[in-house]
Amino acid sequence: LVLSGLEPVFLQPEYCSRTDVVHGVLPATVSSALEQVNARDDCVVAAIVLVSPTYYGVSSDCGAIAGLAHAHGVPLILDEAHGAHFRFECESSSERRRFPRPGVQC
Repeated sequence: LVLSGLEPVFLQPEYCSRTDVVHGVLPATVSSALEQVNARDDCVVAAIVLVSPTYYGVSSDCGAIAGLAHAHGVPLILDEAHGAHFRFECESSSERRRFPRPGVQC
């Protein structure tokens, strides 16, 4: 990252003090960051890099964040290594989904 000359902007995920667990990044947080960076004349957003689910198993709303990325013409790089099992949920099930949709379906 340093050698590329890029300047990362880190976003704070939501934190639950009751459970002491870090949740995902909210779409509103991503939207606000996109607006702030795009308002600057000296830089552009090269990509959004998102880790979801977190090490605690909490997923961000990847569909909404993917929509924001598409709307701003920015690639979304999704590290979903801890959610590899998401795709194995049966799509034909009439029951409510237990897992979020995999990133490739966003």
